[in-house]
Amino acid sequence: MSDRERLPPAEAAAPRGAARGKFGSAFTGLVDAFRRERSLWAHAFCAVGVVIGGLCFRLSALEFSILALTIGLVMVLELANTALEHAVRAAVKGYDPVAGRALDVMAGAVLFAACASVAVALLIFGPRFWTLFGLPTLGG
Repeated sequence: MSDRERLPPAEAAAPRGAARGKFGSAFTGLVDAFRRERSLWAHAFCAVGVVIGGLCFRLSALEFSILALTIGLVMVLELANTALEHAVRAAVKGYDPVAGRALDVMAGAVLFAACASVAVALLIFGPRFWTLFGLPTLGG
């Protein structure tokens, strides 16, 4: 059975190479993930807070770029984690220790990226908060 035969009828009807179909599928996947996954909303909420904080502190383009990359990394890994969870649920019936380890490793990757993004945010925002509250910074 080919991949096209396994797809639901609506998706099978769209030409596979059409950019419109691919972008439509990508958008549908994003909407579906945000509808079902609370953790995506938590990451998105934090991202909006970081962007608002960046605007308030008038971050440089380089600082915004670094934050955008870290936000993007966390969101991409969270989406990949969601996709892996769905794929494992579809492929594995019952408990499988190998599948469980794969899911744990992917969840660990999301956690690691989230912790790294917090560290980046602290490095960028920390000195500004210290200055805001009149505390000495590490550099002086």
